[in-house]
Amino acid sequence: MKKLVLGAVAILVVVIAVVIGFKIKSDSLINAKIEELKNNGFVVKHQQSSNYLKTTGSGQIEVVYPDKVTTYLFSKIKNEEIKKTLEKQYSLLETVEKVEIFEGITFDYDFVINNLSFDANTNIYLSSLSKKAMYTLTQESTNIASSKWLLDFLKDKKLKVSIDKNANYKIADIDTVIPELMFLTIRGLEGNSKNMKLGLLKLSGTEKSDKDFFQLNDLNVDYNFDDKKEISNSTIKNIEFQDFDNSFNIKNILINSNTIKDEVNISGKSEIGFDEVNVKKYGEEVANLKKTTLNFTVDKLPIKKLDEITSYLENENYKDYVKTLFQSGISVSSNGSATTYMIKGQKIFDTLKYDLSLGLNKNGSIEDAKNVKDIFETIKLVINLDNETAQNLKNLLNLKQPDSQVDFIDGENNLKKFEAELKTDGVYVNGKKVLEEKELELPKKKSFDDSQYLGQNTNGKGVFYDYELIGDNLLKVTFRYVPDMSTITSGGISVSFPELKDATRIKKHTTNSFEKINFYDAGSEIWNGGLEKNIISSYLLVEGWDENWTDATIEKEFSLEIDVKDLDVLQINLRGGALNDTNNGEKASEIVPVDGELDQQNYPIQIADIEIYSLKK
Repeated sequence: MKKLVLGAVAILVVVIAVVIGFKIKSDSLINAKIEELKNNGFVVKHQQSSNYLKTTGSGQIEVVYPDKVTTYLFSKIKNEEIKKTLEKQYSLLETVEKVEIFEGITFDYDFVINNLSFDANTNIYLSSLSKKAMYTLTQESTNIASSKWLLDFLKDKKLKVSIDKNANYKIADIDTVIPELMFLTIRGLEGNSKNMKLGLLKLSGTEKSDKDFFQLNDLNVDYNFDDKKEISNSTIKNIEFQDFDNSFNIKNILINSNTIKDEVNISGKSEIGFDEVNVKKYGEEVANLKKTTLNFTVDKLPIKKLDEITSYLENENYKDYVKTLFQSGISVSSNGSATTYMIKGQKIFDTLKYDLSLGLNKNGSIEDAKNVKDIFETIKLVINLDNETAQNLKNLLNLKQPDSQVDFIDGENNLKKFEAELKTDGVYVNGKKVLEEKELELPKKKSFDDSQYLGQNTNGKGVFYDYELIGDNLLKVTFRYVPDMSTITSGGISVSFPELKDATRIKKHTTNSFEKINFYDAGSEIWNGGLEKNIISSYLLVEGWDENWTDATIEKEFSLEIDVKDLDVLQINLRGGALNDTNNGEKASEIVPVDGELDQQNYPIQIADIEIYSLKK
């Protein structure tokens, strides 16, 4: 009996020692966490009570030093790209902005820890925004209902997050009305380090006549990030949106992303899909799209240079990055499928499938490219359509372009297939060569650095023009003028077309430096410099003129998109001019060019004819 008693006592002593050990451990961990927060920009008010089985505590955490707090929080982010992005955005804030936004943000908390199992359950409540925000809300609360609502929302600790020992979190459901703004419902928002779920998000207007409405059901996101991979798989059961005129509904959305990195390259695949999209306007169906999936894949994108894209863009230095892209052997591919697309009650197609792949030439260059093959090593496009849609498309293309090479052959599953591929000796469509290798030569693009200038150009001044064929019969011509004057009060560019009577062929004009572009058809009154009086024009004149051009360092420009159908050569007369009416000690005026043939206004012009037939060839 004595031995049994001693044994029981020994066991009891061990149990007490273990319990005390766990209590000491939990106390030390809590104190260590409090000290960690205090050392990183927070003020912590804490109280707790313990017995041998359970430790309970509560308190308050307040942001006092925003810079220290954000540095601490950023250090906890494992994803380096997200971390760098947030750090950069925060660094753009002025000190006063950081204080206004962050200083004084306060969280209340309470927790319970089982000292034996070390299970922990913690609740965190947002109880105060920044001091500046709270002061503003208090001042507004007597007049603005939404401000009073937010103060009460914080006071009642409605934003509550519960966390267990495994870092699983759950946000308390919210079902409230923000006065004069919206009804707000959030339910089932929970997750952990690898998953997030949202059962319902619903927003709707408070006014009786307000039809604005948004609802999202059953969002699920699985993610896994580390230094070598980033995986994200998301599903949404339903998204619905409507306003007074329109409604939009999309069902069973799928969004997946998979990225793998090594020391040199990054490769990734993205997928997006849905079961159905329905769009209505004024209650009538505008579009109904059924089962659709799209996939995009990028292989061997140089990650080292990818990290430096921002600096390349900021410095407008693309050459090194583009060179690296080519040398990496990057390839891009995409495929997808869709069924039963209806637009305004008209069937667009029953079935569509496509497969596209592009591969850059490792030894190629966009800057020096003379042939399509100098840019791409591989191009392949395969399209499969239902028979009726394929025939309709073929008829439409043949109607617009009778010599079109588009045709379809029999494919799988009773579909019609169109296949185009770039090969070493040309382009093949459905196995037949349609373009020889020499026909893949790129048209020489005129640039401002070539010989397309007028007047003296030794110092980069003068009138320049640049042109490019942007469609089968559409030519874009851009004109710009850089005056060779120190002081300027007015000036502009004049372009005339001896073979055009009016602006019918001018399909579009754009400018970012002239207030407007003036068009003078044949028969209009225009100024004649030689006669010093108005005359009746014989052909089309297009002019950009600025009466308040006061900065001589700013160039003027405008572009014209011209229908060149049935034209072998487009005849253009071009000149520029500027005046100085204020500074007698500086050059009073200039005309560019100085010498040359005279136009209908008796001013020297440069004949800038463009050979359309050579561009089309």
